[in-house]
Amino acid sequence: MVRAALYARCSTEEQTQGYSLDAQRRAFREYCDRQGWVVAAEYVEEHGASGRSADRPEFKAMLEGAQQRRFDVLVVHKLDRFSRSLRDTISYITRLHECGVSFVSVQEQFDFTSPAGRLQMHILAAIGQWYSDNLSQEIKKGLSERARQGYWVGPLSTGYCSGRCSTCKDECPLVGQDDAGDGRTPIPHPRDSEAIRLVFRMYSTGNHSFRTLLQELNSQGYTTNRKEGRRQWTKEALKHTLSNP
Repeated sequence: MVRAALYARCSTEEQTQGYSLDAQRRAFREYCDRQGWVVAAEYVEEHGASGRSADRPEFKAMLEGAQQRRFDVLVVHKLDRFSRSLRDTISYITRLHECGVSFVSVQEQFDFTSPAGRLQMHILAAIGQWYSDNLSQEIKKGLSERARQGYWVGPLSTGYCSGRCSTCKDECPLVGQDDAGDGRTPIPHPRDSEAIRLVFRMYSTGNHSFRTLLQELNSQGYTTNRKEGRRQWTKEALKHTLSNP
């Protein structure tokens, strides 16, 4: 019985482009059913992961699994889910083959071991890298233009928000009300700004350590807003806040 493993990833921006992790899992299981393969493992980057780098937790775990022969074939939804780097694509697929592990793309069903299949793989990998490089360049141009126009560039610091209350889904007493800002210039977040004032007020007395500050923040229910959602205050978040007043 052939043992199959899935590798899946999805950057935050790609969630709305048909690359959702659930869709990749479903395609993988349906493909395995058609082939008569048994599902041996699923390596899924649960939090947004870029394909430009191989420095991904589940990617590393997958390579370790291949070296230990925990599965016979690695399945991806599309080649660019594996990597958007031409060099990494070629290098790591070669490493899989050296471990005796086959490589299959559900959407691009080529024989990557044949001369024609390897050529197609190189072309697709080159296109994937071009897409990534071009997107990065366009994003940089857009950010530069926003900066020239005097708008905020980059993620908002804790304590601030865009002011788009009418469409906001965050934890805030103003959610669903009229916009308090233009969505471009940061304004104080009604709830988070209270936490920032509390931090500096307590810290300025010289009577509190990071431990007591964290205890106070978390006991009062204050949280920080991150890509993956609301989280309790951490020592790292507190350090960043105090060093960026």
